[in-house]
Amino acid sequence: MFAATAYQLMTVDHTFGEGPTPFTEFVIGKFTDPNAGPGDEPTTVASRPLTDGERSAVESRLSPLGEVTWIDDALAYEIPVPRSPNERSAVISFGEPAIDGRGALAPIKMTCGDVCGLALTYKLTQEANGGWEVTGDTGMMEIS
Repeated sequence: MFAATAYQLMTVDHTFGEGPTPFTEFVIGKFTDPNAGPGDEPTTVASRPLTDGERSAVESRLSPLGEVTWIDDALAYEIPVPRSPNERSAVISFGEPAIDGRGALAPIKMTCGDVCGLALTYKLTQEANGGWEVTGDTGMMEIS
């Protein structure tokens, strides 16, 4: 599920218009973030470490697009100034998904600078092979 939302955010909803992702590095929190997603209120779900399987799936989806780096605290990470116009970092935080019989809602947050970022909640459905597909988003969206 995390892989599907990260890929959707980095390839379609990255806020830089149509075209390929502008990012060459993906810095990702190793723990779920109760404050990921839009809105000022954190969820009541405690943070947890992403499993090895979740991290592996995210890396498989994002590594063809750029370097993947895992960090303990995404909120504390300082985004480096681009070394060239084509080198940009995106910091990704995953919220804990809410899964029910119809699908899932998965909050995600991306920061790419002082006034660059996006937070939203994706709607997903589970595919026959057990994978997840993003089918849209829901609720508020934060963008800067």
